[in-house]
Amino acid sequence: MTVLDMFVSQANKTPNSQAARYKNDTLTYHQLHSMSDDLARQLKSSGVGRNDIVPFFLDYSVIIPVAVLGILKAGAAFLPLDPEFPEERIKYMLDDCQCKIVVSDLVNEERITSIGHQTLNINSGPKPTEAHETTPELTFTHPSDLCYVIYTSGSTGKPKGVMIQHSALMAYLLDVYERFQLSACASYAILGTLSADAGYTAFFSALCFGKHLDIVNLKSHSSFDSLKEHLETYPVDCYKTTPSIANLFGEYADARAILPKKRMILGGEACSHDLAVTIRSLLSEECLFFNHYGPTETTIGIITYEFPTDINEIPDPVPLGIPLPHVIIALSNEKLQPSAIGESGEILVAGPLLSSGYLNNTTATTEKFIKADFNCNDQRFYRTGDIGMMEEDNLIFYLGRNDDQVKINGNRVELKEIKKVIKLSGMTKDSFVTTFDNNQGNQALVSYIIPQETYNPKILMNLLKRQLPGYMVPGHIIVIDKLPLTVNNKIDKRKLPNPYEEIEKTDKTLLFSQDETFVFLHDLWSNLLTNNGNIDPNAQFFDLGGNSFSLIKLAFKINSKYGLAITPTDLFNHPTINDLYQLIKSFKRSASQKQVPDLENFDSSEATLGQKNLFIRNKLNPSDPFPNSTITFKITGGIDIDQLRLAALNTISRHEGLYTSYIFKKGKLFKNKNHVEDISVIQVKGQDINIVKAEITKSFKLGEAPLVRLFIIETEDQNKYLHIDMPHINSDGHTLQILIRNLVDNYNEENTNKTVHQFTEFQKEFFIYQHSEKFEIDRFFWQNQITLYKPLLYFKKKFSNIDHTEIGGLSHIKYLPETTLKKIHGFLQGKNMSRFQFFFISYAIFISGFTTVEDIPIMLPVANRNHDGFDEIIGFLSNVILVNYEINKHMSIKLIFEKCKARLLEVLQHQKFPYEEVLKLYKEKNVTTSNQPSLYFGYHQIVPAFKLGDAELTYHLPQWDRENLPLSIAVYDTKQSICLRISSRAQIYDRPQLAKIANDYFSFVDTILSVNEEEPVKNLFQNLEV
Repeated sequence: MTVLDMFVSQANKTPNSQAARYKNDTLTYHQLHSMSDDLARQLKSSGVGRNDIVPFFLDYSVIIPVAVLGILKAGAAFLPLDPEFPEERIKYMLDDCQCKIVVSDLVNEERITSIGHQTLNINSGPKPTEAHETTPELTFTHPSDLCYVIYTSGSTGKPKGVMIQHSALMAYLLDVYERFQLSACASYAILGTLSADAGYTAFFSALCFGKHLDIVNLKSHSSFDSLKEHLETYPVDCYKTTPSIANLFGEYADARAILPKKRMILGGEACSHDLAVTIRSLLSEECLFFNHYGPTETTIGIITYEFPTDINEIPDPVPLGIPLPHVIIALSNEKLQPSAIGESGEILVAGPLLSSGYLNNTTATTEKFIKADFNCNDQRFYRTGDIGMMEEDNLIFYLGRNDDQVKINGNRVELKEIKKVIKLSGMTKDSFVTTFDNNQGNQALVSYIIPQETYNPKILMNLLKRQLPGYMVPGHIIVIDKLPLTVNNKIDKRKLPNPYEEIEKTDKTLLFSQDETFVFLHDLWSNLLTNNGNIDPNAQFFDLGGNSFSLIKLAFKINSKYGLAITPTDLFNHPTINDLYQLIKSFKRSASQKQVPDLENFDSSEATLGQKNLFIRNKLNPSDPFPNSTITFKITGGIDIDQLRLAALNTISRHEGLYTSYIFKKGKLFKNKNHVEDISVIQVKGQDINIVKAEITKSFKLGEAPLVRLFIIETEDQNKYLHIDMPHINSDGHTLQILIRNLVDNYNEENTNKTVHQFTEFQKEFFIYQHSEKFEIDRFFWQNQITLYKPLLYFKKKFSNIDHTEIGGLSHIKYLPETTLKKIHGFLQGKNMSRFQFFFISYAIFISGFTTVEDIPIMLPVANRNHDGFDEIIGFLSNVILVNYEINKHMSIKLIFEKCKARLLEVLQHQKFPYEEVLKLYKEKNVTTSNQPSLYFGYHQIVPAFKLGDAELTYHLPQWDRENLPLSIAVYDTKQSICLRISSRAQIYDRPQLAKIANDYFSFVDTILSVNEEEPVKNLFQNLEV
C-alpha cells in the first residue's frame, strides 16, 4: 500500500468531506480526487511515465494538493520548487532532474518557459478529449516507486536531489500517526514552504486519514492578530513548525490563540530548553507537544520526544528523543566503531525510511550511504553528520556537527556551497563562512573575505542573491587581511572579528530623527539584525543580515505596535529604515484619511471609470446601440401626449443623470450638465412590437442631452405601447424603474415635492469608499478570487471559432407555471432564502448538469444602491460581480443549497468593488478576458402596472436581439408571476434550442421542488441532455 492508495480509499469513503483549504478556497475529497485525476491524465498525455520526476512551481493556493496527488497518480515523483528561489538555482534543479514538464500556474509559468522548460498550466483545467482519443489510464503505484525528490544544500556548491520512495513515506506516515497519536486530530495546518519536507507530515497525515488540511501562508498574514483571526475562524488541531517560528509565536500577548489545540510538533532545528518551557506552558494540557528530528535523507523525521506537561520535568538540554518503530539508530566514532552508552558519536540511521540516494550523484550517495555492521546484519546506513549521545533510557541527545552543515530557520545549509559561489565570483583570494547568534535566539550567516582588487561588495551580494536562496545569503560580508589559523592549520573562529563590531558604517556620526516611529524602527532593526546601536538608516535590510523569516517578524512587530496591516511584501519593497519610516507614515496618514477622506480632491465633474469605458465603446462603434437600456409598457386607455411630454421634461429637469451629456478631454471623460428645454415623444407604427423595437433602438450621441428617448408604438393589432430607451452610460436596470415611477408621478401630479438624490452624491460616496479600508479589504478578496475557469462550452466544437465581437443575438421568453410558483413558496418556508437566491442557485446547479462542469462561474449584476436615498438615483450605479460555485453532484440537494447560499452571501459582502478594477486585477495576473465567465444571470423585481391618468400601463417584456455572451438569463419577478428571458449570441444557439433550454430549466426547478432534499444532486441530472 502507498499514500496514494490511502488517499483514494479515503476519497471514496468521504467524498463530501472538506479536504483542503487556502484562505476562503476549499476542496472536498471528491473534488481533490477528481481534479488530481484530471491532472494525472494531462501529464500522461504529455508523455510523463512511471518514476519520471515532475516538478511543481506554484504560489500558495488550494491547488497545491491537486498538483502533488496528480503527479503521483501519473506514476511520477513530485519535486516541489519554491517560487522564492533564484532563477539560476531553479534552472539547475530542472536541468538536473531531466523533467519533461513542470506543473505551474499562470503567475509563474513564464519564469519556467524563460529558462527553457515546458509547463502545464494547472489553472487551465482539463482539455476536452477528442472523440477518437482514448483517456490515458492512471498508473498503478508500487511501494518501490519513487515518490518525491527534494533538493538540499550541497557541499560541492550545487544542491543535491534526495530521492524518497513510496515505501519509505508510507513507513514514516504509519509510525508518526501512531507515535503522535494523531487519530485525535481532525484538522492540520501547514505554516511554511512545501519545498522542504517538514510540511508533508501534516499534508499526508491529513489527506490519507480523511482529515482537513489548512494551507496557511505566514507571509500572507501581516500581524499576529491576522493569524489569530484565521485560526479562530478555522481552528487547527495539529501543526508542525520550526523552533524559530515557535519562538516568534511565544512573543505574542495572546499566543494561546495561535497555537494548535491537540498536537504541536517542533522540527528542523535545535529546540532550546527555554523555548520548550515557554511553549509547553502556553499549550493546554490536552495538547501533546513533541520534538521531531530527522534529515531529509531519512524521510522527514526519525526520532521523537514528547515533552512532559510539567515544565519542571523538561530536561536541559532538550533531547532529540527515541527512534520511530521502523528506524534503527547507531552511534559511531570516526572509524565507524560503535559508541558506548554515554559516549558521543555520529548518528547513523538504517531501516525502511532511508532515501534511495542522491539524484544523478553517485559520488555523494556512496559517501553518505554506507554498509556497516552494528549487530544489524550489515545494514545500509545513512551518515547524518550529526554528533549525538545515547543515554541508558535510549534517549538520544544532539551535541553538534562533524562538518560545516548548519541550520538557518529550519533550512539545511552547507557552508561550503556558499563559499564555492563566493570563490567563483573571482573577487576574493580566500573566504570563510560561519554563523553567529543574532540576539534573537537564531543563527545568522557571516562571510569573512580576503578581497581581490576587483572586489565590489554590491556586485558580490547581488551574485549571491542570484544563485542562492535567501536563507543562504550571508547577512554580513566582512573584509579582513588574513584568516587566523590554529596550530593545526584550521581557521581559528575565536580570533575572527566580531560581526557586530565590524559592520561597515557609512557614517559614524549618523543623525537620527527623534521621531518615536523612527526610534522604534531603529531599535527594532538593531535587535533583529545586528545588536549594534548605529545602523545606517539607508542600509539595506537584507545586506544587514535580514531574511524572509526576520521579515515576517518585522511585519508582525510593526503591525502589533501600530495596528497597521503592512505585509512582508511591503517591507521587501521598502528595505531601509528611511523607506520603512516613510511607508509607516503613509499608512498612518492613509488610515486617518480613510476615516475622513479629503474631499478637496473629489472632482464632481469627472465621470466614473465605467462610464468612460462605455463612452469609448460608443466612439469605436458609433452606430451600435448595444448596450442600451430599455423598458416597455402596454397601454390600455388614452394618453395625453403633450401631458406626457411635459411630465418627461419635468422629470429630466429634476434628475442630473438625465440632463447630463459627456465630453472627452485629455484622456478623461467629463460630465456636462445641460438645461434641457424640450423633448419629443416619438410616435411610431409597425407590424409587431418586437420588430418595431429593434428598428427604433439606435445609438445615442453622448455629447448631446437629454440622453433618453420616449416612444408611443402602435402595432397592426391596434395595441399601443410606451417604450423608453436610454444609453447604458447614464442608466441601469434599476434606473428604468425609477424613471417610470417619476414619469407617472409627474404625469399624475403626485409626489412632486419629494427629495431627489443625484448621481454626484453616489460619486462622492464612492470616492469615500475608494479611500477606505473596506476598499482595500474588497480588493484583497477579489485578488484571491481570480481563477482561470474551465470554459463551460468547450464541448461544443463547432463554436470554437465564433466571432467574440458579434453582438447580434436571439432570445426566448417563458413564464413559470403558477403551480411551480406555489411550490417555490412552500419550498422556501423556514429556509431564510429569497426567491432570487433560489433561482440563482438552481440555475447554477442546472448549468452544472447541463454542461457536466463542476466549477460554475456566473456574472451577477448588483444594484449598488445600499446607501440611504440611492434607490432613487437615476444613473449608471450598478456593478457586476463574479460568483463561482463548486457543484458537487454527490452532495445532497439541501446541503448544496446551503453551501451555495453561504458562498453567495460571502461574495455579496464585497459587491461594491468595481468590476473595472477586477479587470485590472485580471491583467495584473496575466489572465486574459477570454478566460472570464461566459454566463450571466440577472434578477429584476418589477412593478407590473401603473395608472397614467385614466390609462393603465402594464409591463411588457419584449424579445431581445442584442447579446454578446454565450448564455444570458434574466428573471423578472412581479411577485404574482415569474418570467424568464433567455438570450444568446446568435452563433451559439437558435431560438428552438433556447426554448428547449428554458423548458429544461423550468422542468429542472420543478424537479428540485418535487424530490426529497436529502437526495444527491446527481439524481437531478438524470433527465438532462448534455
